[in-house]
Amino acid sequence: MFVSIGTHAYLTTAKGPLSVPTGDMDFHGHCLIVPIKHMPKLNMGEQDFLESALRKELSLYELSVVKMNHRKFDMSTVVFEIHSDQTIHFHKQIIPVPKYLIMRFQEALERQVYLNNERYTTNAKMNFQTFSSEDQEYKNIIADAKNNFFQFTVYETSQDEPAIYLSQFNANDRLDLQFGRRVVAFLMRLPKRINWSSPVCKQSKEQEIDEVKKFQKGYGTFDIAN
Repeated sequence: MFVSIGTHAYLTTAKGPLSVPTGDMDFHGHCLIVPIKHMPKLNMGEQDFLESALRKELSLYELSVVKMNHRKFDMSTVVFEIHSDQTIHFHKQIIPVPKYLIMRFQEALERQVYLNNERYTTNAKMNFQTFSSEDQEYKNIIADAKNNFFQFTVYETSQDEPAIYLSQFNANDRLDLQFGRRVVAFLMRLPKRINWSSPVCKQSKEQEIDEVKKFQKGYGTFDIAN
């Protein structure tokens, strides 16, 4: 359900949210940033991709939610996204994480990578590299429209440079679409909330409407569409 609508993208609450209300945050806080135009991945081969209006607006939305999480609720943030020729509609998933847990992110990621690569051998193999947003190697990877990759962006605060974890894969390989939720669910000790459709994640229509209202109240001063 819509929280904010911009020129090129919109912000919506997640169906079957992973996170749960914590501390002063009286809503789940799990949200998606979605381009208005349907596309399988962000880079579809246009010139000047790194400077595109869509990419800039997505980044502004992302940072605005990160600021809300940190400044208003003293929470860290994890963002994950899949860029693949085989997906239907690209989006970013943003999840608030208690600050005392965020330092365990790499441990959580490494555990899920091990399970993905060694136990579920038919899955696309994950091999994450760590970057900053200004690393030239990172820019080269995302600027090449032929590349398919899974990315996490981890914000401890809204002031610090985020850590980016990126793994490339072959688009024809079987990708575990729940991988991002698996990592964050393990990090937050919420194993029953891995799948958005599980009974513990389901919300009634009334609960979904209430979630949007509470999200908009918390997000209002940070909304880039205002």
